[in-house]
Amino acid sequence: MTKTKKTKTLNALKFNQNGSEMIVTSMTANQLLHYTKVDSFNPDLAFDDESQGYQRSPSKARVRRLGNFLDKNVKEQKGFPMPTAILLSDRGCNMETSNGSITFPIDAKFPILDGQHRVEGMRHAIEFRKNEELSHYSYPVVIIKDLDKLKEMEQFRTVNGTAKSVNTALVNMMLTQIAVQLGDDAIDPNEKWKVIAARTLKKINDDPNSVWYDRIVMPEQSKYNASEIKDDPEKKHKRVALATSFMTSLKPIISYGTNNLWYGDEATEQAADNLIEILNAFWSSLAVILKPAFDEANEYVIQKTPGVFSLHMLLKRMVIDLNRTHQLITNPDNYLRMIDGGHYNTMRLEFWLKGKADDGVLKAANFGSMKGFKELFEIIDSDLIHNSPPMQS
Repeated sequence: MTKTKKTKTLNALKFNQNGSEMIVTSMTANQLLHYTKVDSFNPDLAFDDESQGYQRSPSKARVRRLGNFLDKNVKEQKGFPMPTAILLSDRGCNMETSNGSITFPIDAKFPILDGQHRVEGMRHAIEFRKNEELSHYSYPVVIIKDLDKLKEMEQFRTVNGTAKSVNTALVNMMLTQIAVQLGDDAIDPNEKWKVIAARTLKKINDDPNSVWYDRIVMPEQSKYNASEIKDDPEKKHKRVALATSFMTSLKPIISYGTNNLWYGDEATEQAADNLIEILNAFWSSLAVILKPAFDEANEYVIQKTPGVFSLHMLLKRMVIDLNRTHQLITNPDNYLRMIDGGHYNTMRLEFWLKGKADDGVLKAANFGSMKGFKELFEIIDSDLIHNSPPMQS
């Protein structure tokens, strides 16, 4: 005898918007905790892994702040309506609709497209603060029907990338997942550079042979904490660069490459592989002459934002020069020849030490804005070309 699967039925209204079928209903806080899930981006998974998600992990501080607020207001019997709807998808839920209601299995998990901090705030109040009363409060819910995961990503980008602020690097990772699964033609041509940058970032950060191996704080990662560093002291010098800064710094090089090296019609994966060859050649040459700065990356800024922006500006200039003179742009020796004179002020360790100088001596760490990074590039470039930049302010 086959057991009938238990189901849950909720009152609901159905409507259409631009051809998209949506459901308006309500769920109690307890139901939201039980019947929803979040597909989080995992930097350790490939873009095309079926388990790969697209959302950022919730901010613990935001969750705790909202949860404590909910708990306090319920206990003090204050009015605090939360009318903004939680946005869900029905992917994988086997939801059935009828006049005035929806029905779904009790083990269904609706992917959250918008509202995970609200749901997790409820969880904090109910499970951590033991607020049983809140668990029965009802909240508005909108369910978008018939979305697959890629369409959910697009919806998430629309809600969080247009209406709200979302981690730029994570948005670029979402674009890349779309390109991997649907092809480059699914991406706006003006955004292909972001896909190239994201592919590049992931590959060099995952490559044990690259000087960038585990040096970048990828989306949904944090810098290693004190406990992790205590267990493994080498982690002090890992995850020193920010993903968004690294991607943004690559844009001028990608633009030049698209127009002059690999051209615009080349696949983003191949373009990324081409860019990686260039980056590895350039950065490995720097690691030869400034090895301690790479061995102890946290003590220097060469692999942090000032170094990433200014040196990628330098790399673009060098690539243009090498390409114009028909020299190989993926040969580390060509870059080493241009930077290893043994007497360049900006190619000395002390120039890249972290901490601003207060004695009037210029250091890379003194520059902390886009305007400053351009100025830093000009100082380095002048040093390499003329060997006599002013080193005193």
